[in-house]
Amino acid sequence: MKTFKFYGLLLAFFSASIISCQKNAQPMSSEDEDLQTCAGYGGGGFTGGGGNNGGGSATNSGGGSTGSAITNEQNIIPGNMNFCNPKTVSLCTQQGSVGSVTVRRGFDNKIYVTYSLAANFFLADVRVYTGTSTGIPMSTGRVNLCDFPFRKTFSLPFNVTEYTFVLRDEPGTFSVAAYASVVKVVNHVVRQVSEAWGDGCNGTQITSVGSNNSYDNNNLFDCKGANWATRFDYVSGPCVTVAPASEPEGLCSKAIPCFFGINPNYGTEVAWTDESVMVGGHSYTEAEARAIANAPDVNGVCPDSKYALMRVATLKLSHTDWESSPTLNVNVTTLENYLSTCGKISPSHMPTGNAAARTAAVIVNTWIDDHNCPDRR
Repeated sequence: MKTFKFYGLLLAFFSASIISCQKNAQPMSSEDEDLQTCAGYGGGGFTGGGGNNGGGSATNSGGGSTGSAITNEQNIIPGNMNFCNPKTVSLCTQQGSVGSVTVRRGFDNKIYVTYSLAANFFLADVRVYTGTSTGIPMSTGRVNLCDFPFRKTFSLPFNVTEYTFVLRDEPGTFSVAAYASVVKVVNHVVRQVSEAWGDGCNGTQITSVGSNNSYDNNNLFDCKGANWATRFDYVSGPCVTVAPASEPEGLCSKAIPCFFGINPNYGTEVAWTDESVMVGGHSYTEAEARAIANAPDVNGVCPDSKYALMRVATLKLSHTDWESSPTLNVNVTTLENYLSTCGKISPSHMPTGNAAARTAAVIVNTWIDDHNCPDRR
């Protein structure tokens, strides 16, 4: 436990030649995620690996931590979940922002803490403390990362750009200390490994007023956070239930296989009536899009970018007025923004590892399944 920082740094640099930059990303062995298939109906939900070392239920090892976590709930955002009181701060190294940390309360009364990284940065380790500002684990004036109660370490290849902790039993107001070890990869080579903190660009610096513990007399060099580590406060009132907006009458979409497989109405492939489709700021011809759809998945797991592209393209090729739908508008916009950061998708370039995009794509998939247009042959 005491060597996680040194080990992570050395492992990243010695393994630089085999780290991928979101290209045909392999599934994380520590995630063990069961994702939906690319073209199937009823995409359903997904599961994620545990958020703590050692498996089992997450517990409060930090002296002043207030919440708790269940391992099999980590990195899962239910497709029908609504949120209130979001707060987003920059995730910063000493060189500047590398992403963001968002804290929000779900209508299930759980707290969702989401790390999101900028292009070329990937997560190697994330650790979160929530509770009183004076309860943050400390050792001889420095943050003791080994005692942070909620943590997740990723394995090679580093390809995860977003991760969400799901916490229970949190009060309405608490402090957050959000740490990350981030890896910068350029042209498949590790260029930088840095320590980052939520609100690290201009947040409140964590001082020695935090709680000390039994490790204080040991050599904790590898457990100590940076001397500029920061925290921020989160305030959340109760979420107020709002009746869901109604869908426009008659709004529908053709089924996904109509454009990416065997048209279920004809029993054969049917050529597109449009020459191309624009998704995420990139134009795709029918040949290009079908090649992506037919590209083999990695260990049976459909990459997020491929899954998202097929669903957004299906809506556009169906000429569905998705902007008029309260369900589609927000989720398709999320997918368009995500895909615009990926570059043009191809069979050899299918980024993955974005939980927010995956969640939005599942919602869109369910909508398409529930709103199939009638056959007008």
